This record gives sequence, C-alpha cells and structure tokens, in this order.
Amino acid sequence: MMKYFKMILLFCVLFISGCTSIEVKDYQPKKLANIPDSAFWKGGVDGGNWFLIKPVSSENLVAISVYNDNDGSLTKTITFALICKEDKPAQTGDLAKQINCFDGEIIHFINNSDADCSLLKTQ
Repeated sequence: MMKYFKMILLFCVLFISGCTSIEVKDYQPKKLANIPDSAFWKGGVDGGNWFLIKPVSSENLVAISVYNDNDGSLTKTITFALICKEDKPAQTGDLAKQINCFDGEIIHFINNSDADCSLLKTQ
C-alpha cells in the first residue's frame, strides 16, 4: 500500500512541476492591431510596453515610440541622438537589446558598459 502511495505522490509532484513551470523571459502578450508589426515587447507577466525604433535622419537621430500593452495606444515618442564608438557604425537594430523598461516618463536602458552605442535624449 505504501509503495502505491509513494508512486502516486511522485507522479503528482512530477505532473504539477511540469505544468507550472513557465518561462517568464519568453512571456509576451498578444500584439493588438493598432501596434506596428515591427514593435517589440519589453516586460513580464506583470506588464510592460511595446517599443518601436525609427531612424529620424542621417544625423544618427532615432525616435523611440512606446505603446501601451493594454489598449495599444501610443504613450510617448522620445527622440534620441545615437552615439557610437568611433570604430562602430550606428545600428538602430542593436538598441532593442539595450532597452529595459519605460516608467511612464523615461525609457530606461540596461546598464552595459560594453555597449557599442548609447542614446542621448534631445530637447
């Protein structure tokens, strides 16, 4: 009898742990129709935002638009000057990896001293 109880208990533990392990890093909500296709998600199960990076001019200016994850509305667009190391060309695609979150006012970036480029907010 005890042998069957242990087998059932083991089965339950394995079944429950297999069904509840969720990769939070891979979480992304459904993209609403009014959010551009090229926008990317930063956040987690508790919320986040969609970001869209667009080059503004040949002077290494980029506009980063932030979209609300609940209704898809445009929250804010901020223009930055893209500053890169002398030996590295400016590539806006790499910026998606550097964005951490948006707090309602400021776009925060991952603190990475090895980054080839950084952003300077324009007026």
